[in-house]
Amino acid sequence: MSNKISRKIRLKIYDLSLKLHKNKGLNPYEIARIINKKFRVNFCVRTIYGWVNQGWVPLQPEPPRGLLYDLYSGEKLSMGQIAKRLEIGKTSVKRYLQKYEIKIRNSKEGQKLRLKLDGKFGGYIKDKLTKKQKQFLIGTLLGDGTSSLGRRNTNARLKIQHTDKDKDYLEFKHSVLKNFVTGKIIKETNLNRKTKKYYSSLLFITTTHPEFTKFHKLFYRRKKKVVTAEVLRKLTPFGLAVWIMDDGYYNREHKFIDLYTMNYTYKEHSIMQNWFRDKYGIFPKINYHKQVDKYYLRFNLLDTQKLVKIIQPYIINSMKRKIGLEIQKAISPFFEVCQLR
Repeated sequence: MSNKISRKIRLKIYDLSLKLHKNKGLNPYEIARIINKKFRVNFCVRTIYGWVNQGWVPLQPEPPRGLLYDLYSGEKLSMGQIAKRLEIGKTSVKRYLQKYEIKIRNSKEGQKLRLKLDGKFGGYIKDKLTKKQKQFLIGTLLGDGTSSLGRRNTNARLKIQHTDKDKDYLEFKHSVLKNFVTGKIIKETNLNRKTKKYYSSLLFITTTHPEFTKFHKLFYRRKKKVVTAEVLRKLTPFGLAVWIMDDGYYNREHKFIDLYTMNYTYKEHSIMQNWFRDKYGIFPKINYHKQVDKYYLRFNLLDTQKLVKIIQPYIINSMKRKIGLEIQKAISPFFEVCQLR
């Protein structure tokens, strides 16, 4: 929220937000778009959501330093808990803590504190990844999954995001990592600057964990995701299936699969090409996409048939389109993935 906006205008924006939500049933994304256009401001969706769904009230008087210190350092409440008690935003709590020079706990300290207070977080710290989860991580990090390790975080976390039409696939991924996920699946709407249209997607974020840190170090160099021979040597058919479900595309006319690995360099594509050749006797071609100036892999008809035979047992029902198989019957995706051999 910009400090240049007058108190009178802020209250008008707040009142209009409540009216649009209660009377017209608009969601925070639509409200933010209308308000930002009408008043020429830049309110984030999280602020609007806090107003209409969580009862935040703007322009609350600043909480005194003593109160914040008692809540954060004395009662050991989290920023979210303090925000709920004071009816302000979580970002505002952090801003006040910084303003009053109250030391903010890092991620590791926060985890230990939650474990000490209620014991609910201990399972996530002590759990180890299963073989299936490790293969899933390799497959999705080769594909659409992203890992992040913040400056103030001791360990990394994983973010999984897909479009609305792949809701079943996202729920399948959520089920695989459910013991590492504390929050719910979130719906997010973003503006595409090129098309000037809003697009919605679904996502979830795991908790930070030492196990995810190992994979972050394996996949990332200077905050950029890379492919190495070491990564591919660890990949099994289940992980390969996840990779294909993430980045694969089946051309129904010519009956071949493209693997849209466009975030990787030509050298990395050579590594992938050699791995498919040595591991499975499959010879994908490195293609060049002129419009985006990127490379990707293409499997010819025979190699596509070999690839499908390898990964078919692990492809969930809603993603059979990625390998050219028609959906035969409506089976819940949670029961379609075979156990790791």
